[in-house]
Amino acid sequence: MKKNILIIICTFLFGCTDKKDTIIKNIKIGESKDSILKKLGKPDKSTVCDGNLWWGTKYLGKDVNKTCKSYFIYKGLFLKRYGIGFDEKEKVITKYTYVSE
Repeated sequence: MKKNILIIICTFLFGCTDKKDTIIKNIKIGESKDSILKKLGKPDKSTVCDGNLWWGTKYLGKDVNKTCKSYFIYKGLFLKRYGIGFDEKEKVITKYTYVSE
């Protein structure tokens, strides 16, 4: 509880940001899974991809060809979650930021 209050105070009063947020924003399409693991560490969850592809807030469309083969989810500050999807060559093809889930 004390940690959450400290994070809230830090964020609203001092403009603290989540380091992961900056890293996620700088991820490029085609970046390797190994590179993501080096930057962000082990994901909080490894799962299957959903049926949609995103790049940030830009919707790329349905993944009709099932090109997304694996998906990492990382926890951020508060209720943020970050999703990164990889193709069969383990290259980044989708990323998305979930808020309040």
